[in-house]
Amino acid sequence: MPTNPSKDHIPNPSQQDAALQQTNNKQIQSAMSNNPDHNNIYAQQAADYDRMIHYEDDELEWKYSVQQVLATKPYDRIVELGAGTGRFTRVVLTEMSNKEWPNGSYIALDASTAMLDQLKSNIECDAFLGKITAPTAAKLHIQEAVHHKLPLANHSVDLIVAGWTVCYGVCELNDREQQVEAIARIMNELTRVLCPGGRIAIWETLGTGVAAPAVPASLQVYIQALEEQYGFHRTELSTSFRFPSMEEAKYITNWFFGSTACDLLTPDIDGSVVLPSYTGLWVWDNNIARH
Repeated sequence: MPTNPSKDHIPNPSQQDAALQQTNNKQIQSAMSNNPDHNNIYAQQAADYDRMIHYEDDELEWKYSVQQVLATKPYDRIVELGAGTGRFTRVVLTEMSNKEWPNGSYIALDASTAMLDQLKSNIECDAFLGKITAPTAAKLHIQEAVHHKLPLANHSVDLIVAGWTVCYGVCELNDREQQVEAIARIMNELTRVLCPGGRIAIWETLGTGVAAPAVPASLQVYIQALEEQYGFHRTELSTSFRFPSMEEAKYITNWFFGSTACDLLTPDIDGSVVLPSYTGLWVWDNNIARH
């Protein structure tokens, strides 16, 4: 899935650079909080985020689910929302490197410049290593955008993929009515750009550091709308993290998920540490879904 990031820990404050020390102190304080500042992470710590997701999907269920979506039928024009550092981008372009895709294009969208810069670096690395062919890598286009205002023409996309991202455009709103309105704006935009016969595939969390998959309370309005109002079909996946050591597991888990998730860290006999995590895949086919 992602790249092989540095094994060094998230940087400690520099003793020589006061400005850097102040920035890193803020990052550490966020890590020790039970409510990590994800917006700051996406904007300022893209490389560390990329390193974290390297540990996810121990059983490869997420990767297999992406492959299954791609195998449904040929998709020429693919768009990714909230592309981040390229988790989906890398898997999709690797898959498409092994297929005939003469008219293919892949547009990776994200609101964070830092994330897209890391994505570009990751794709260049994969192309250099031969994981993605040069012609396939050349089909990638990167652009800043938000979910409810896509820089795309009407009916110009065959497949939309979005992983752990639409939730941020909805669930950061505290009012239920505002969440419903946000879902409607995003879905109207996605269906505007989607071609007849196209597909939308959305992956969202069903909990990290929990004993069993369940829709988090903050996502319930959003997920209920996907399933009951828009007709998305859900598949549940096990996407646990496997860290090389307890030290690394505690630090990264606390940094991104908060201290409570650390309670579910489980050592394995080989010295690695597992953090249970679950993901849902919601799929909508515009030729069969309810309207």
